[in-house]
Amino acid sequence: SGGTFTDPSVLKYRAENADIAINLVEDKTVEGFITQNGQKLSIDMGGHTLTLGDPTVGSAGTETNSCQLLQGSEVTFRNGTLTSLNENIVIQNYCKLLLEDMTLDIQYRTITKAVR
Repeated sequence: SGGTFTDPSVLKYRAENADIAINLVEDKTVEGFITQNGQKLSIDMGGHTLTLGDPTVGSAGTETNSCQLLQGSEVTFRNGTLTSLNENIVIQNYCKLLLEDMTLDIQYRTITKAVR
């Protein structure tokens, strides 16, 4: 429900009204995540890179977001690089979001389809 961590895998264990701080000490990859009303999340990259990986998240049947930041939550990303290989929606934001001294490095894959 609260505390300061160095491992961002705690994102999938947040309780209602959680107030979590994450201070990265190395580059990390995490699953997509959703914040809920009343949750506070602060991620200090410490100059490192956080990669948002699979599985992606979202509403049932449309899980296309790397992170979904819902209304009533507060999220801060600072001091590093946020990246994702997700070719759809990287940050779906409805919350109070602060990006401070951040680089967003979003790499899209090229998809080739054969036409008959």
